[in-house]
Amino acid sequence: MENILITGASSFLGNRLSKALLSTKTNQVHAIIRDQTLERRLADGFLKSNFHAYDGTLNSLRKTIDHVQPTLIYNLSSLYMRDTSSENIEAMVESNFLFGLKLLEVLKEKNIKCNFINFGTYSQYFSEGDNYSFNMYSGLKNSFTEALNLYSEDIGLNNTNLILYDSYGPGDWRPKLLPLVRQAILQNNRISLSEPDIIIDITHIDDVVNACILAKEKQILTASENVFCVSGERYKISQLMELIEKIVGKKLVLKWGEYSLPDKKIKDPWIGNKLPGWTRKIDLEEGLRSYLQ
Repeated sequence: MENILITGASSFLGNRLSKALLSTKTNQVHAIIRDQTLERRLADGFLKSNFHAYDGTLNSLRKTIDHVQPTLIYNLSSLYMRDTSSENIEAMVESNFLFGLKLLEVLKEKNIKCNFINFGTYSQYFSEGDNYSFNMYSGLKNSFTEALNLYSEDIGLNNTNLILYDSYGPGDWRPKLLPLVRQAILQNNRISLSEPDIIIDITHIDDVVNACILAKEKQILTASENVFCVSGERYKISQLMELIEKIVGKKLVLKWGEYSLPDKKIKDPWIGNKLPGWTRKIDLEEGLRSYLQ
């Protein structure tokens, strides 16, 4: 039996991953929550006693680690902002870097040697696969990955980094492309889009969850061998819209250029080594037929 600790459990992926882990009945699944955590976005099935409050201090994390004694940690803590400002920079640093650093320090203090699965973004590899950040969000993610490798070497953590792309699935509340397209179709509204030749790499959330579960079975030995991509099907946005029109059986009102992008943009996402043994099971057309109903 695993003692599993999840951070970012109220994220879309955190919710679906928690649900899958709780369904096995053989795991003790715990989650770190904050005052601002939306409880309605936490998966059903958690024991209330398995929620552990984080108040920004090391002491709150010490209490959690003492109680849980984790054998596996999924670090989904994340806060994305396209543009940084004086109003959001502290929250971004806390969620994407400082919180994880505090967690690693407590694991070191307590001499906890566990599996640690961290989640990153393809925008950490903006320049031909080099570890070159696209923006402040991916820069903070890169900084934490470096810290994780250092701590892992120091205290004997077995760490894996999963690089995520776009995902979709039922109940997705995020203001991302496919949820917005689905809403526009249901309400007969026009769809504001960026550029037709931007490539999107997209995977059904169930397949992403399967990758998360598979990752804990992989024994990673060195920092150079611990970064794997959860990459699905790749479409230009124009091709994706054509597929959606085929599925829903009607022409959509597409407004290209209404969603503005900055001058610095990712037109073709980097893709690295895929997680060994993982393959997507849900074809995009099949998944969209179900999702767009």
